[in-house]
Amino acid sequence: VFRVLTLACATGNKSRTFMLTVVTDWSSPRPPPEVSITPPSEVIRFVGGGAQAPLTCQILADVLGRKVETVDSPQNAGSVGAAAVMAVGLGIFEDLQETKASVPAVAMYEPRKENTAVYDSLFETFKDLYKCNKKNFHKLNGES
Repeated sequence: VFRVLTLACATGNKSRTFMLTVVTDWSSPRPPPEVSITPPSEVIRFVGGGAQAPLTCQILADVLGRKVETVDSPQNAGSVGAAAVMAVGLGIFEDLQETKASVPAVAMYEPRKENTAVYDSLFETFKDLYKCNKKNFHKLNGES
């Protein structure tokens, strides 16, 4: 569901609305990455096809208020991860942490404080929208 999108929006605004919808859906209303058994990371490594779009990466950094980095060919991260696990299993690397050096970051996106402040101020509204539409989202997904 695209939020705040009308037919009067310019094409660039439609694209940005689409990206904002995707990024906010990734980041909300799930618990933040810190709700984990591992210590929080200062930098989020963004992979997959969406990581090929610099604007999406910047929006993600702004929404999360965290640094976001990307790697070369981020759409191949699953294959690279499988190869890393195999390399550890074969004894090429001692552990997965050691494999990180073989997959360097190629771009870093710093959160822009002025944008993060806007997203933070609107987050409660986003959560309210989610709660109000939760039943409808389940219907759209074919769930009971």
